[in-house]
Amino acid sequence: MQTTVTKRVARIEAHLTPKIVRGLEDAAVEIARCAAALDLPDVSNGPAVMASERSQACFNVRELTHLLDGGERGTQRKHAAYELVRNEPVFIDPGYYDRSRDEARYRVMQKLKRFAELVQKDPEQNYLLHNIIGIYDPAFYTRYGVHAYLFGGAIAGQGTDEMVAKYMDDVNNMRIVGVFGMTEMGHGSAIRDFETTATYNKAKDVIVINTPTITATKWWIGGAAHIATHTVVFGRLLVDGKDYGVHSYVVQVRDINGNLMPGVVIGDCGKKMGRDGIDNGWMQFNNVEVPRTNMLMKWAKLSPEGVYTKPPKAQLAYGALLRGRVGLIMNSAHNLEKALIIAIRYSVIRRQFASTSKGPETQILDYQTHQIRLLEPLAAAFAWHFVALRVDKDIRHLSKSLAQGELGNIADIHAALAGAKASCTWYVAEALEQIRQCLGGHGYSSYSGLPSLIADYAVNQTWEGDNTVMSLQTAQYLIKSLSQVMRGKTLTGSVQYLERTVAILGQAQWRATTEQDMSDASVLAEALERAAVKSVTRVAERLQREMQGGKSKAEAWDCCLIDLVQAASHHSYVYVLDAFVQSVEKARNKCKDPNVSMILSKLLELFVLNRINKVSQIFLMDGFMNEKHIDLIEQKIRGLLLEIRKQAVPLTDAFDLPDFLVNSPLGKSDGDIYNAYMQTVKSAPGAMSKAPYWDELVKPCLRKDLA
Repeated sequence: MQTTVTKRVARIEAHLTPKIVRGLEDAAVEIARCAAALDLPDVSNGPAVMASERSQACFNVRELTHLLDGGERGTQRKHAAYELVRNEPVFIDPGYYDRSRDEARYRVMQKLKRFAELVQKDPEQNYLLHNIIGIYDPAFYTRYGVHAYLFGGAIAGQGTDEMVAKYMDDVNNMRIVGVFGMTEMGHGSAIRDFETTATYNKAKDVIVINTPTITATKWWIGGAAHIATHTVVFGRLLVDGKDYGVHSYVVQVRDINGNLMPGVVIGDCGKKMGRDGIDNGWMQFNNVEVPRTNMLMKWAKLSPEGVYTKPPKAQLAYGALLRGRVGLIMNSAHNLEKALIIAIRYSVIRRQFASTSKGPETQILDYQTHQIRLLEPLAAAFAWHFVALRVDKDIRHLSKSLAQGELGNIADIHAALAGAKASCTWYVAEALEQIRQCLGGHGYSSYSGLPSLIADYAVNQTWEGDNTVMSLQTAQYLIKSLSQVMRGKTLTGSVQYLERTVAILGQAQWRATTEQDMSDASVLAEALERAAVKSVTRVAERLQREMQGGKSKAEAWDCCLIDLVQAASHHSYVYVLDAFVQSVEKARNKCKDPNVSMILSKLLELFVLNRINKVSQIFLMDGFMNEKHIDLIEQKIRGLLLEIRKQAVPLTDAFDLPDFLVNSPLGKSDGDIYNAYMQTVKSAPGAMSKAPYWDELVKPCLRKDLA
């Protein structure tokens, strides 16, 4: 009875003195009171947590940034480009993640137009500016890259002096818009099998471009659907009925008013997985005549009389594609760096579960399962960045040789670059999804920046050379190089370690017996070189057996494709390690702070040991390693994770990406992620409005007396 009376009194008291919270300020007070009662974390302390993380830096962050930028001057040039982008509103899209396809394309064209107006005389600064805007908007990166470096690069590298003089000033100032008409509906990587024809008419001194079949339709041509005025077309040169193989030709496809030229048919390839800002299109040609001089004839020649002169070396035509692959590896590193900045900053602010009943919840980056999924890719981001710097340097030297008609070491660079492109983009594509999952449910939000990053990135595994095809090209070079070693010849470049094939295979067991041994780069190299040599010799032996069994060389090759791709992958990681080691040495010699090279050494160890652990089967099969080695590797990895964890935020700071390029509330540099996230969501179109279909669809379903 007493209980009933007490309850009634409590109800009357509540009625007479209501505690209903009125107004936003009172609501905030009430929420804070409840949070305190429940011991909930104070989200306002994000900046303090981030400051604490940065205070743990054991190395000079700015010196590491300079190393990544190729020197202090590189960082200064980058910051100048940052300021230019920051002060040009057209380059930063309000509501970027809520854009429709049409809006995305419009915004990309706005960027292209403004970029053309800002083009400077310094091509290096233009290249840098293009890359920086591309970190924010991958569609712009591709769209301008196709115009300047594929279309323009083809003319500059393969065209005659007269053609360069005719077109390149217009290309550089975007007075024409160029695309790269290479891929066909029925053929992508198999260039030699392209079906588009280019028939020489001696009477008119013109080349007639035709699309003889539906599968000859040029497909996925970035920029073709809406804005291209010109294209480089790849087609089979036919002279007096003789096929001289695939060559390239400049063809105008639209006039000043956007009308298609006679005989040209263009359409849109439609909705894609990502990069909506690119107007990918298809192109067909019906007796389209272009002057004979529109053929790219720096090396291959066609006279007015129809006399064809083949290029002195077929590989001279590779220049434009090689440069594109270099940019792709650096862009991959930037994408990985951007994702890691978001995820690691989020993971030091986000707390989940408490280790004790009275203790605070744990930062999720302190969980070992988060560390392996974020810190190993962090190490890989540095690895791929250093690879990009190396191949960029190599390709610059090669470009000078090609301009003089000399091949230099093109075969080795082509093979190394093809394998690195495949291994890098496969790695990054897998890592991006792994990183997204580390944000839990928030990683599914477009505003995190990761879903679009993943969708936009996926195509890198296919364009600029399908990864499997690229790997097989690398494998072909490896088999040829091994054959040369067996004949007593010397090697240079990325395959030089194959000269030590006998010694490498003769080593019975890995030298590492302690964790300290695994800090020796030469010991780590032993394992990666062993894997590469073992896989190359094994597949070479299998190819030989298949041919001895009666198969042709081509048939034997097709029987070994899986092993060949694996061999290329093992070789590529030897190449990556070499680039990483060179960068650590550079840090040791150039950086005033010795801790820069120290932390890079830790990252190198984590990256390589994780790779060794992942492919340990090849070592266990022949006894080069045993169970104790694997236990030691895993123990060393766990220790490295703990060390690198303390430096995670400073390491991402070294990537030096400002918030406006990161473009994610969850990756805010000041750590105030929850407030930024809420503000972003509230600002989305229709975020707090009544559903537009309420009256039509929802209301009829409800109870009529619903208050």
